[in-house]
Amino acid sequence: PRRRGAATPRPRGRNSVGARLRYATYNPTLKAQRDAQAKLVAARSAALTAAKLPRSPVPVKIMGQLDTFALSRAGMDAIQISELQERLRHHEFQPTRVVTSADGETATEVVDKDHPELVALRFDFGETVVDEVVRCFRELDAWNPSGRYSVSVPWDEAADRELEPAEVISRLARAVPTPPPPP
Repeated sequence: PRRRGAATPRPRGRNSVGARLRYATYNPTLKAQRDAQAKLVAARSAALTAAKLPRSPVPVKIMGQLDTFALSRAGMDAIQISELQERLRHHEFQPTRVVTSADGETATEVVDKDHPELVALRFDFGETVVDEVVRCFRELDAWNPSGRYSVSVPWDEAADRELEPAEVISRLARAVPTPPPPP
């Protein structure tokens, strides 16, 4: 039995006012984020399609792909490079570690110089190969951490970043020849 004057307990289920309010404010925001992400993916896909055209003004960078030229100059053959690229796809390969500050407030990811595979690569082929592996690992981790496979991206080489959709459109528009004015 409820005591007289005691507060009525608030419903906590799906139909409570708080739950409906959270749903009403959160769901449209989440939908807007998903829609924006879908538009970005579609724009990237269209830019990559345009990049395949002859004399395309849209450069592409393949994120997470080893520089085979640099690795072959360091003494690796094609099979070793291929095996190394495949190794980078495996989630158990983690050539970095997280270091926290003395106060425990800041965490920083650093290269694990003592990682056994990096030590072996450094011994066999030198620091250039280790740097390339770490670069490739970080790109895969940033651009496709779940699948760990290479991702093609329209790329601004001068600014060293992904091209924005508007920049892709601008480059394509400049590449289209303009007809001569009528006589």
